[in-house]
Amino acid sequence: QGILNLDYGDTGMFAFLNNGRQNTIADIALSHGNYGDIIVGGFMGYADYNGFDIAIGKFYSAATPTIPVIETSVQSLSGFYYEENAGPSESNTYVLSGYNLENDLTVTSSEYFEVSLDDKNFVSEITVAVEDIPATIYVRMKAGLTEGSYDGEIINSCEGAESVTVYLNGYVDEPAAIGENENANVNVYFSNGIVVENNSENIVNVMVYNIAGQPVMSATIGQGVQKLESSLSTGAYIVKMNANGSESIRKIIVR
Repeated sequence: QGILNLDYGDTGMFAFLNNGRQNTIADIALSHGNYGDIIVGGFMGYADYNGFDIAIGKFYSAATPTIPVIETSVQSLSGFYYEENAGPSESNTYVLSGYNLENDLTVTSSEYFEVSLDDKNFVSEITVAVEDIPATIYVRMKAGLTEGSYDGEIINSCEGAESVTVYLNGYVDEPAAIGENENANVNVYFSNGIVVENNSENIVNVMVYNIAGQPVMSATIGQGVQKLESSLSTGAYIVKMNANGSESIRKIIVR
């Protein structure tokens, strides 16, 4: 009998039925998540609950596992994006680490993505020296893809340890269409937020849509430069700006 699914470093109390107090229990074995580590909990005493003897104790979980374990800082990465013929995407990152590893690690990406240790040289598979972990892994979506959504994965493996997968998602879009009456006096760009630049005297009505075409933000902008306050997640967005009947459409990437 045990306590399951602990995180490393957890502490707490436990209680279990011990009728008759036949055992002078000194400790109890606890199972640590998927790794089966044995954790010890100290016995504290007995209590009576509705006529039943209950043994009470405390437990602690080992700070680190005792078998080889690979860890990644994230389970998935998304928001990879570019317009057709404008790839590859910007890179995203995760941290690769682990415990009790004796061999070098292999990082292998699926068909539509590639990985790097320096954000410059991207390939489908890299080797990470065990003495170099924790290591930052750079990931990007490959150039040359046609319009559409792309799923993928990165397998992080090491001899003697269970592999860990990071799941990926990206999108390649066709170039955004620009309105026939585009207003050259209005511009939008991303700089730690969506920034609208209105160089005309007209009021500009701004609508922001996600890549699925759903409106996520709107604003009315006077003359000058204004940053839109928002909590948009990373990814691609379409911004439509209307000023006195003249519409401009822009596509921006939020990072």
